[in-house]
Amino acid sequence: MLADPSDFHLHNVTDTCSVWNILSSQTLYTKAQAAGCSFCITGFVKYELLDKPRKKNHDADRELKGRLRQAHTEGKFSVCACTIDDLQAIRSLQLRKSLGKGELSSIAIAKRINLGFLSDDVKALKLSKNENVVATQDVPHLLSWLMFSKGLTDGEANHVICEHVALSGSLKQQLQKAKEHSQQCLLNAPPRSN
Repeated sequence: MLADPSDFHLHNVTDTCSVWNILSSQTLYTKAQAAGCSFCITGFVKYELLDKPRKKNHDADRELKGRLRQAHTEGKFSVCACTIDDLQAIRSLQLRKSLGKGELSSIAIAKRINLGFLSDDVKALKLSKNENVVATQDVPHLLSWLMFSKGLTDGEANHVICEHVALSGSLKQQLQKAKEHSQQCLLNAPPRSN
């Protein structure tokens, strides 16, 4: 079931995959910021994104790392430090689900500081919902909300999808469905009174 495009929690702890999916489209990232969205990451996620050794480095990886470093320099994607309680929560969650420390730390911190959790990992989203995080969201939901709230036009949404695919993004179908869902919801929405 697709998320309600009329509602989106603006402040989110983001996991590794969602950071790459947001930054894969400069249009999406710019429009999300203009709409008041903010994103933070955990130290575990920062390590996974920027420091963890990879067997192969592709052009898309280098581009996304550069975008994240620039955003971080501008004070975006700030790093939330884990407390001892967070580490204990991560350990407890790890015993229940086989997820990486990036996803687990993001869920633990989102729950502790009452922020949304943004991920494109199905198992992480399910765990976040089970943990009653204030808002469990994904990048297609962000796109549909931006369209519904008039922060992104149809043409810009198409451009977002093209930019995402150009950097080896894997959400083309999900973004397309979210775009179509938002368009349908806009058609069915009652007219606004002035």
